[in-house]
Amino acid sequence: MNFYKTISKVVIIINILFFWIIFNPTISGGPDELYQYNQALNGVFGDWYPPLMSIITNWIISIKLPFSCITFVQCALFFFGIMYLIEKISYLIVCKKNRDLIQFITILFMISPISPLPYKTMYWSIDTWFTISFIYLIINSLDLYQLIKKNNRTYYFKIYLISFISAFSMNLRYNAVFLAFPICSFIYFITNKRLDNYKRILLSTLPLVMFLSINFGISKHYKIKKDYHFNFIMLLDTIGLIVDNPNLVDEFPYVSSILEPYYREFYMFGNVAPLMNLNPIIVKINNQTIRKSNPKLMEEYKKMIFDYPIKFIIVKIKSWFNLIKINGYKAEVYISKNSFLGMPQNKLFENLRSFIHKVDHHIISKMISIKYTIRGNTIWFFVNILFILQVIMNQKLSMDNKIMYLSLLMFPFFYYLSYIAANPGGGHRYVYPSVMILQIYFLVVFLKKLFRLND
Repeated sequence: MNFYKTISKVVIIINILFFWIIFNPTISGGPDELYQYNQALNGVFGDWYPPLMSIITNWIISIKLPFSCITFVQCALFFFGIMYLIEKISYLIVCKKNRDLIQFITILFMISPISPLPYKTMYWSIDTWFTISFIYLIINSLDLYQLIKKNNRTYYFKIYLISFISAFSMNLRYNAVFLAFPICSFIYFITNKRLDNYKRILLSTLPLVMFLSINFGISKHYKIKKDYHFNFIMLLDTIGLIVDNPNLVDEFPYVSSILEPYYREFYMFGNVAPLMNLNPIIVKINNQTIRKSNPKLMEEYKKMIFDYPIKFIIVKIKSWFNLIKINGYKAEVYISKNSFLGMPQNKLFENLRSFIHKVDHHIISKMISIKYTIRGNTIWFFVNILFILQVIMNQKLSMDNKIMYLSLLMFPFFYYLSYIAANPGGGHRYVYPSVMILQIYFLVVFLKKLFRLND
């Protein structure tokens, strides 16, 4: 076996064991994770977030497996997924010479302290589970491309696997349903020379069929409490339109009646915190009141969409831009905390965890160039656009290769764009799956140029 491949696997295994032992049973979560873990413990599920992760965790807890087993599998899937993803992307982009070295350097960069990736592997959250499923979705898509090139009939199985992983992903985050377009398009176009048109259409709709099947299965077997989470988005957007257009305040009597006098001063585009938990709260009704069916709010939201569509779109774009604007990674992972719902971390490693936390804090607070590049948001969105344009204009690429390159780049691009539909608040963690793919792609391309390799 190649030296660099061997050492890569050794490094990955060491990292899995290190982070699992140090942070076992899990890195402490915030209120979102507490909410979901309580559901998993009690077997009572709500739809504030898609309940799939809580349901699966409930299954594992019900068969008496310790929580640390969940995070060990999560950690292993994440690290090995990164290794295989780098291998697949480098296989697509780089010729044989120095490919293994490029993979090794890219792995070292992605798991280094300047990257937030290692800490995310032990953070039990929807963000982590979605990122893992996103990794394996792209790995299997790249595999499908190679199988079809070789006319290997196992590509049928690979299409079913991609469909299942994408359906799983879309049931972890509501906005992830926007990935259906690039996934279904990829299956349709990549099978162009292998299948009849009706078969291509059937197979390309499989991700949506599986997504709806999982959704139906959850609804049929579990009583999911409705939390009316979209009320907050409707309220946020309507207030945004009033803030932008004060002359229209009388057009929305219900929303204007529940606003505090100082709402303009503290409103934030694309951030529900001033409606929920960031003082001063700018609405007169509390969280529990908003989490109920609200026909008046729905009626005014429809009025905004149909009567003022351009102004509505402007509000949505402003909200989305606040997600991707130049705001670096924040320490959302509470590395130094000791307990997560009565599951204390090993006190033996408390000083080491504290040291890791200080290093991470130093990187994000003092190393500004890293904060706005490696841990930034906006830069990677524009890198994504530049790479897409580069592929489109590259006349040397065959049509099949263009489809593969564009598909690879469209996955993160559409995930970025999915937050136009609803952005609850700016955060690096929301777009990290896209950032991660683009960083790997960029590093492989950069190292290829650095080593002066030919296609």
